[in-house]
Amino acid sequence: MAGPRRRSEAMRDAAFVFKGTVQKVPGATMASVPVDDTTAIVRVDQILRAPEALAGLTGDVITVKLTERARPKRGEQAIFHTTGWLVGDGIAVRSLGHTDVDSAAASRAAHPRDPVAAKAARDLERHRDDADLVVTGRVTAVRMPAEPPRRAATVKARAPISEHAPAWREAIIDVHDVHKGAGSPKRLVVRFPSSTDVRWAAVPKFHPGQRGVFLLHAVAGRGVGKTRYEALHRDDFRPLDPLAQATKASRAEKQAR
Repeated sequence: MAGPRRRSEAMRDAAFVFKGTVQKVPGATMASVPVDDTTAIVRVDQILRAPEALAGLTGDVITVKLTERARPKRGEQAIFHTTGWLVGDGIAVRSLGHTDVDSAAASRAAHPRDPVAAKAARDLERHRDDADLVVTGRVTAVRMPAEPPRRAATVKARAPISEHAPAWREAIIDVHDVHKGAGSPKRLVVRFPSSTDVRWAAVPKFHPGQRGVFLLHAVAGRGVGKTRYEALHRDDFRPLDPLAQATKASRAEKQAR
């Protein structure tokens, strides 16, 4: 069973956070959900953080799978921190825990925000925490990967051409500021897939002149004596203004806790 600290961390990372009123315990809005003491029907009164797919549920009743420890009673209103579970003839989510409405209402009222934007800011914050290096910089050039001829020949012989092939390119980044990571690199090489195939469509495509913040992960085993990086996630690059807005929203959310 998770301890208080782990439960608290899980609640902070919840994808769908809403203020709701318990309508029935036990109960469920979906026939596919087995009803027991840990299932409840909850009306969504206000959405505080949500993915876009769940942002329109205000006023709806949904099924909440409650935690073993925290089981609010019928008529009780609380802030539910949840994650997705089932979608079908209704919506069912798993609760990671709930908090008292009265203790949280004042701080939330002072920091009103779009629930989808709040989730985006939280996702960006987590992505930044996971990154090995975060820098502000400018793309000065894009080139074909500098691979040894022998390796390139081996790959070509063993792997048939695929429509999902990444079409690797390398972006040369002039670093202006280092926000996270060891050292003070002046220039970086970032490998990225230039293919627009559905598998790679959301990944950043770099071109000379782009300026922004790069959130990078180190790639082991590439190069000798040098750390190499790849951009394989949609949040690995952010233009300066959108990143600043997301960071501001993230800070406001931390202050509201």
